[in-house]
Amino acid sequence: MKHFKISIIAVIAIVMGIAASAFTAPSGRYTDAWFTINAGQDPNLASSYTYVGTSSPCSGSSVLCAIEGVRDASNPDQPLQSSVDDASMASSNFNHPVTGQVDFKQ
Repeated sequence: MKHFKISIIAVIAIVMGIAASAFTAPSGRYTDAWFTINAGQDPNLASSYTYVGTSSPCSGSSVLCAIEGVRDASNPDQPLQSSVDDASMASSNFNHPVTGQVDFKQ
């Protein structure tokens, strides 16, 4: 009976380990991404941006063009909302560019 109890405990431990790994976030690298603002969209919403790559395609100082942030694992074409919020705070609600975080264009 003692051997049977140890086996049950081992099986439970293995099942719990497998179950816990099923809820682990993917380990893909989603940082250092740039997103351009879609024309006419609200700059404060993550859904207003589209992934463009690892460098900003913008240069200038007049109009919001792109932000740097973390790609959303569930929708890699968009940034996390927290990245948009960080960019908004850093640029005083998208009123001025911030080197390496918020780019404007002419």
